[in-house]
Amino acid sequence: MKKLTQAEAAILSLLAEQPRYGYELEQIIQARGMRSWTEIAFSSIYYLLKKLEHAQLVAGETSQGDGRPSRMVYNILPSGRVALQESLRTMLSVPQQRYSALLLGMANLPLLELSEVVVALEQYCEELRSQIGRVHQRRDEEPTLPWHIHGLFDYTETMIQAEHDWLTNYLAQIRQQLNQA
Repeated sequence: MKKLTQAEAAILSLLAEQPRYGYELEQIIQARGMRSWTEIAFSSIYYLLKKLEHAQLVAGETSQGDGRPSRMVYNILPSGRVALQESLRTMLSVPQQRYSALLLGMANLPLLELSEVVVALEQYCEELRSQIGRVHQRRDEEPTLPWHIHGLFDYTETMIQAEHDWLTNYLAQIRQQLNQA
């Protein structure tokens, strides 16, 4: 079986909870703040559903609503549940390479003036502080979250804080270079 992408696994995980239609998936993704920890665009939901259906991991069925237009409701199939569980085991056991635009920018620092680098990285630091604030806000909006969802918030906050702390130290080194120049 082919490895699921993160977006495919996210869709399957939501369908594992219960059958859903495409727009409902978007609403849940938005409400749970899933885009802060997985790459899944609104425009890709229907594409992914069709792809998962073609792979026989989900099945779509037209549903008639009370006075509503018909819509396609998707169910996870047993093969989809197996693929999701396999993918989750891998996600939890094998660290994945992350590609950061910050690293590409740092690799090319000599193309900018040090003063420009400082300004840009200070903006980056400010955005990290804002992200931490948004994580706190989301967590505070849902005080009765299950333990595993608290882990998502804790991990996200810890990683952002670690990047912020590292960047603060790196900025001090760059400022020292700037002062010596």
